[in-house]
Amino acid sequence: MKIEFQHTAIGYQSAFIQDICLAAESPMLVGLVGDNGVGKSTLLRTICGLVPPLSGEIAFKGTPLSQLDTNTLSRHITFLPNSKSFYLNLTVQELLSLSAETNTLFRVDAKSLSSYVLELISLFGLEDLKQRKLVSLSDGQYQLLSIVFALARQTEIVLLDEPLAFLDFNNRKRFMEIFAELVQRENRLIIFSSHDLAVLHKCNQLWHLSNKELTVVNEQDISIFCRQLMA
Repeated sequence: MKIEFQHTAIGYQSAFIQDICLAAESPMLVGLVGDNGVGKSTLLRTICGLVPPLSGEIAFKGTPLSQLDTNTLSRHITFLPNSKSFYLNLTVQELLSLSAETNTLFRVDAKSLSSYVLELISLFGLEDLKQRKLVSLSDGQYQLLSIVFALARQTEIVLLDEPLAFLDFNNRKRFMEIFAELVQRENRLIIFSSHDLAVLHKCNQLWHLSNKELTVVNEQDISIFCRQLMA
């Protein structure tokens, strides 16, 4: 899957970032970095069609985003916001049983989970939580579950807004290792925002948002770039 920004400006009434011209193609893991308020969340929401570009265009496989309907986009893109957005009275297993379905929100069948979902549950260490209700989970547990749900939809593009926010350092490192592996194995394009520069060396690219510009940092320069920002 390839996305391409064609002189794109993102924002609401005024632009956070102007004249973005770049392309990203799977398999690729992209870290989105920048200070608070520079437009990271808005950029993710623009990529998935929730916020229209102020100018220019975003194209998927050569087709402009503006020509694709919501159902088409949802088959190719998963967006995970940085807020609790699931019905908290569901159990972990009930929620994950919905991950591969698009029309069963009120017909929960939690008797079985796909082998892929079970693999993700094992990877992220959630085996003992399957019968727990979401309301009883810690912030870190809920965050891991949200990541598993996003991955379990198996879309080609996954957009994650601050997925590391409530994870301890060991889980942040594990998250990056799993994502780096899944991107290559499953030919995905994963773009996620983060303030944790210490674990971003697994990314293939960083997109740095600053002064209304988006700068691309390539893989070989990421470690040096992060050390400079942390200095």
